[in-house]
Amino acid sequence: MERHDSAGTPPYSLSPQAFRAAITPLRSALGPAVTVIVDPDARAGDTHVHFAAKGHARVTCQLARWTPDARRAVHGTTRPRSPNPIWVLRTRAPERDATRDRLRAANASYIDLAGAVRVVLPWLLIDRTDLQPVSVVPGQTTDAAPFADRGSLVVRKLLASPGSRVWRLRELAIAADVGLGTTSRVVDQLERQGLVQSSGRHGRALAIRVSSPERLFERWTQAYTWERNQSIAVHAPIGDPVIFLQRLRDFMWRNTRWALTLQSGAALVAPHATWERIHVYIDTPGVAGLTHLAQGNQWPVASDGRLVLMRPFYRTAVWPGVRDIGTSDDSAVRVVSDLQLALDLWHYPLRGREQAERLLDLSLRPLWRQ
Repeated sequence: MERHDSAGTPPYSLSPQAFRAAITPLRSALGPAVTVIVDPDARAGDTHVHFAAKGHARVTCQLARWTPDARRAVHGTTRPRSPNPIWVLRTRAPERDATRDRLRAANASYIDLAGAVRVVLPWLLIDRTDLQPVSVVPGQTTDAAPFADRGSLVVRKLLASPGSRVWRLRELAIAADVGLGTTSRVVDQLERQGLVQSSGRHGRALAIRVSSPERLFERWTQAYTWERNQSIAVHAPIGDPVIFLQRLRDFMWRNTRWALTLQSGAALVAPHATWERIHVYIDTPGVAGLTHLAQGNQWPVASDGRLVLMRPFYRTAVWPGVRDIGTSDDSAVRVVSDLQLALDLWHYPLRGREQAERLLDLSLRPLWRQ
């Protein structure tokens, strides 16, 4: 019989931080031919992933933490939580190879955060050991964490500036509209990760420069995915999506902040990939607000709805940089900044990485090279 702890959680339950970390090498290993889908509407703690490829049936697996108890599940002495578990390893070097060999011998799937992925599906076998190591990002519990809401305002200001720009600490805090103490702690954490350089440690006159904007952005994509936004999908009378976008402001509450993101937003800034769903951020205290807006417009909630209403994970930081795109005030459509678009698109399964790279090439990389 499977053991559980006092909360009813199996001993190989995976933390949200480890789950997010594991998705990055998984997607890298499988490449563009296989889409890895994480359900953004799943309940908290759900670690299921879905694999889809053209011409094959979708397969659902569950990521689970590798422990001594998990070894018994692999060898059939206990029952795993999922019929298709993918074990997430954080083993130390002396035992790493032996653990991988044990899982291969059992024909099991695993993700080793040290840089290896083995996935066994009915129509696919991937076994790679050449991937970049991934670290588990701790839950960001303070606003001073670099990729938390308030802390990210500092990172956004750094990435929205020329790569050669040198900042003074007070100057950066004012530009980011963040307290001096929070800015100092964000810079300190970034420096310890080798993402910024500082010189002249004379209190608040500290000079700060980004070591590599590209690496700072990539590090951010390891800590954030668009799936962290709470959302509901609804059936709306979209018809012609271009016309619907021009009317979108008519459906919003007066004085409510909103903005497009993902493919529908990027299509107005740097058209590249085709899109079918409209994703819109709405400034609301909770998911109940999204449901209330949908009900007010008589939009039924449905998982296959083409309009997706999202409560932003970055409650504060998502709004600076929002711009109106259109020929008149009546038809203008609000879209988040290019940086937020690229962040949201990075892990989006439907050609999101392609679109993100195009935005980076057109907007951000030329700035970073200055």
